[in-house]
Amino acid sequence: MASYSVYGDLRQLHRMRLIACQYRAAEWRHKEIELAAHELLQVLDTKSA
Repeated sequence: MASYSVYGDLRQLHRMRLIACQYRAAEWRHKEIELAAHELLQVLDTKSA
């Protein structure tokens, strides 16, 4: 089932935001948030594969 709306593919949008979150957390040295974003990305990638 595709997650399309007037804004586009919401799965791709959320994935991009998680990647941005991970990089921003690393930049500001928020290790817990960086690791949480990484874990969520792994879960998202395994479910979409």
